[in-house]
This record gives sequence, C-alpha cells and structure tokens, in this order.
Amino acid sequence: HKPGTRALALTFELSDDVRDRAFQAGSCGILCMYSRKSEFLEALEQVATVGHYKPPTAQESKEMARTTGRRNEALGKLTTREQEFISLLCLNGDLTNDQLADSMRVHRRTIDGYLEAAYKKCGVHSKAGLVSFAYKLGLI
Repeated sequence: HKPGTRALALTFELSDDVRDRAFQAGSCGILCMYSRKSEFLEALEQVATVGHYKPPTAQESKEMARTTGRRNEALGKLTTREQEFISLLCLNGDLTNDQLADSMRVHRRTIDGYLEAAYKKCGVHSKAGLVSFAYKLGLI
C-alpha cells in the first residue's frame, strides 16, 4: 500500500531458505527476532542509507562465533604485557628482538619469554604465525 517503503523482515528462523524467500518477497533486509538491539539498529540504519541489509549467513555466523570464542580464549590466556608485545610485533614486524626489548624497556631475554609464552598460548611456532593469528582473531 506504500510504494517505496523499505521493509525489514523479522523472523524466528534465519535459515538460508527463509532469507531467500524474504528477499524474493521484496524485503530490503531480514533479521532474527532474537537479535541484539545493536544489530537491529544497524539493520535499520543500513536499510535507510544503503537500501538493504543482509545479515551474515548461518555459516558466517558460526564462523564469527568460533572466531570470537578463539579470540576470547586467547585473550584470557595472554597477560596484558604479552598482548602489548604482540601488538608491537604486529605493528612493527621487522623489529629484531633487541629492538622490541628497547621499545618495551625490558631485557632481551624477557622478549624471548614473551615470544615463547605467546607461541604456546596461541598455538603457533613463529613470529609470522603469531602475527597471522593476531590479525585473524582481531587481537590487534
């Protein structure tokens, strides 16, 4: 009855089939009834400005949840100083251990300890692996 109105479909089930049917019916977006307030506001904003809102697929949502879980687990294991070390390493990946020690105002052996602890806690075996891990999980 109102041409030009942008509809946002609300559903109890957010399967790929329901998503496809909502868009085929003319919805500009679809959102689960159990969504957080922030996601609802984001959906409204995107429908108003971009013209559509497409939430992550079920697979993408599972992957995001898995990544968030791994991130929280890693952050729970790492000390504040180890997190600071990883951030410094990621932002200045070409620094030697001596340069990292100078930047953090610690002894070089402390940097070796941070590296060893970070490798163990993050399940990696090299600086490159640590940087990759940190970027993938959004630790920095």
